[in-house]
Amino acid sequence: MMNLDSKALQLFENLYTAIMVIDSELCITSMNTAAENLLSMSMRQAAGIRADVLLARSERFIEIVNRSLKSRHPYTERGVELLLPNAATITVDCMVTPLLEKANRDHCHEVIVEMIDTNSFTRFVRE
Repeated sequence: MMNLDSKALQLFENLYTAIMVIDSELCITSMNTAAENLLSMSMRQAAGIRADVLLARSERFIEIVNRSLKSRHPYTERGVELLLPNAATITVDCMVTPLLEKANRDHCHEVIVEMIDTNSFTRFVRE
């Protein structure tokens, strides 16, 4: 039988939604395969890079991440444009959820960022 950590990792890697974990310094600490595909970059390449550097000129995205980190509240934004390192621009629906510590709900050191490419999702729904 698969242990819980292995099962959680398997589920994380097989989600359709692109998932990134960003810490309070805005560094990318984790992302799933869907996020690698969306951003055209592997986790190995993105690890430790600040999101505001990787996604330069994607101010709205960075603002949402910072807002969630500071307020400890989740946010959803639709139609967020991301300028990727390969100079491509994509539009995503973005959900940012703070990861609060169990012992101290006043501290938020990381956020989970869920992104859905609106163009791909529209094609997926039509099919």
